[in-house]
Amino acid sequence: MADPTASRGDYALLGLSSLGYGCLTFVWFSVAAFLPVLTTDLGLSGTQAGLLTSVIPLVYVPCSLASGLAIDRIGAPRAIAVGLGSFGFAQFARAAAPGFPTLLALTALVGLGGTAITFGLPKLVAERFSPARSGTVSSVYLLGSYLGIAAAFGLGRAVLGPLFGGWRPVFRWSGLVVLAFALVWTVAAGRVARRHGDRRTHQQAADRSRDDGRTDERGDVGERASTSDRARTGDSATAGDGDGGGSDGDDRDRDDSNGDSDDARAAVRSVAADLQRMSSHREMRLLIVVGAMYLFLLHGLQNWLAAALEARGSSPSLAAGMATLLIVARAIGTVSIPPLSDALSRRRGAVIGCGALAAIGVLGLLRSGTAPLFVGIAVAAVGIGLGGLGPLVRALPIEFEGVGPEFTGTAVGLIFAVGELGGFAGPFLVGVLRDLTGSFAVGLSVFVLGGVVTALAGFAMVEPSRTDGKQTA
Repeated sequence: MADPTASRGDYALLGLSSLGYGCLTFVWFSVAAFLPVLTTDLGLSGTQAGLLTSVIPLVYVPCSLASGLAIDRIGAPRAIAVGLGSFGFAQFARAAAPGFPTLLALTALVGLGGTAITFGLPKLVAERFSPARSGTVSSVYLLGSYLGIAAAFGLGRAVLGPLFGGWRPVFRWSGLVVLAFALVWTVAAGRVARRHGDRRTHQQAADRSRDDGRTDERGDVGERASTSDRARTGDSATAGDGDGGGSDGDDRDRDDSNGDSDDARAAVRSVAADLQRMSSHREMRLLIVVGAMYLFLLHGLQNWLAAALEARGSSPSLAAGMATLLIVARAIGTVSIPPLSDALSRRRGAVIGCGALAAIGVLGLLRSGTAPLFVGIAVAAVGIGLGGLGPLVRALPIEFEGVGPEFTGTAVGLIFAVGELGGFAGPFLVGVLRDLTGSFAVGLSVFVLGGVVTALAGFAMVEPSRTDGKQTA
């Protein structure tokens, strides 16, 4: 259902932002799509390849909070433009990378620019659309991210690589396309801002003012008027008294400075208290484990699946097709498992089922050989399990007693700040184990364990009560 408060310009920005997310994920996973070729051309070891595919999640760990604070200050449209320009330039420059150190540094820059997209899009939705439509609207740009990953594996390696003559031309031209899109985004966002302004922000402020009541508003106006009169009186006294007025002004400046320092210390204490509240919450600790295993499996398999299948003897086209199937299966899991969980009011069982499905799917990959049908079934099982986990990890904090909507932002931020350590460990560990053993089998076996840990953490959870989440709000 359309948002009646949103303009056509808002929807235009939503569509463009979805393409922007697709640009990010295409650039992000283009290394994984071309990993076997990159490894040969640059002489990478398995450990170096693993670090190359895991450095972006690693960048997210320290940069997530800083990026979010910056986006709150400069606004989502500007942040998205900066992000597009950053990873567009990095992709273009990676085409000329002479070796591993340069390629690693530029890939880290992709991750830094990517944080502006990952955290700027929720901010854009919050600014432009009503809260009642935020979930549906957010699914639009998530679809864009899936399309970008699918394009990296389905088009990048299989079609664009042979068409352009290798990975370097693909990186060069895709970087230029992203830079051109950054210019399109900047122009479009500027036009929407000029035509519609910050309408929603002003409306929300007006709503809050009405909620405060007319009496309070008149009191505030009276107080401001009184303050203004005192200020004018003070100005007159300053003009007549000379140095004495200046001394009073210095005292006021010092008082204001002390007040700002007290506010800053109070803000830091508030953030620390919220983090302590979340980290001491039993169900949140279990959900952090689930989030870490989810990202461990997701990044590990998404980055290494095609290379592992090729090493086993599959053709490059089949390997790319299976990597694309993983994305399609994730989309199926995303749109099916959470609604089923809603209908049955069973979050705990959904987490257990997703973890078990992922573990069974990876186990099937170990046993399936090169037969396309069996490999496809195994990949689909893993993808559906991971696709279902993604929304559950974001939704469960709202329903936990003691968390609820009030602390959901802090809770989800904590889950992903810690969880991206798993996102780094997954692909990096596969590369290291490949160097040590000469095979991908051991790394895939570790992913089986990740699915089992997810299921066990879900089993240890207490089924959240829907009324708790609502009461907290």
